[in-house]
Amino acid sequence: MKTQWLLLAAVCIVLAGSAAAQVTPIHKLTVAVPFDFVVNGITLPKGEYVVSGFADGRRVITIQNDSHSEYVAYALFNFISLGEYIDNGKMIFIRNNGQHVLHQIVFRGEDHIHDIFHQGNDAIDLAAVR
Repeated sequence: MKTQWLLLAAVCIVLAGSAAAQVTPIHKLTVAVPFDFVVNGITLPKGEYVVSGFADGRRVITIQNDSHSEYVAYALFNFISLGEYIDNGKMIFIRNNGQHVLHQIVFRGEDHIHDIFHQGNDAIDLAAVR
């Protein structure tokens, strides 16, 4: 009986560990953004940001300030196929009512753009990738 409980506990630990691994964000890109910007209505200050995705196919991206973790936003996206692989990653912004709004993200080595759900656009600016 004691052996069965130990075996059950071991299985639960393994399953919990694999579930935690599936929801852990995967670092995809570090970007130096030279201006304040908006993601999903959240204003983030200029600085270096780590952009992360998930390996399990979820269509959500995390954008978090590299030195101030309290500055974080999440964005839903659609894929736009490019038909070729990208050498350099980047964040693409639009200006809307004087604010920079995150519009798209391109990850190095992928053949598609992550098109962020948004509204309105005037002009496009690029942020440099570190």
